[in-house]
Amino acid sequence: YELLRQLCHVRHGQFINPPEAILKFHDKLTTSLFEEAPYITAASMESIALAWQELSQQGHDTFIIKVPSRFGGQGVHKASSLEELQDCAKELLDDSGYVIIQGFVYTGDQQVDKRVLITPEKLLGCVDRVAAEDSYICNLSSGGFARKSGPLNDTQKSTVALIQNFLVQENIY
Repeated sequence: YELLRQLCHVRHGQFINPPEAILKFHDKLTTSLFEEAPYITAASMESIALAWQELSQQGHDTFIIKVPSRFGGQGVHKASSLEELQDCAKELLDDSGYVIIQGFVYTGDQQVDKRVLITPEKLLGCVDRVAAEDSYICNLSSGGFARKSGPLNDTQKSTVALIQNFLVQENIY
């Protein structure tokens, strides 16, 4: 990040993506800019409770809590009550100052998430990440595996278009 900050002072004609755009972009937090954000960020026990209340009203009874700065499934916890969320938050808030909370989406016997690779102009492809048996974490480095993904549904296609427009708007290529 420090190098990107320094590059902000260099003429922009030398870069495909302006350093400011990359600094502003965060793969987990950027989606919170959209109206239908799939998760809530929280920085205190009070905001954890508000997130739990909001997600419960949306129909969720199980929750995922994680810090934005880790990857590969590290620091991801599943909770089914406010007390469990707050217990996890005690550890995680010290790590980054805030956490991401989202409703857990059940996908059947094995947990699956879809990863979509796009540019501002086109969809390059997608893959399903499947959790290892008896796990809810789909990250490949945490025991999950990849499989060929089926076609995107209409909601996923509209999400791709939304993100592509955002990339163009933010000058990220």
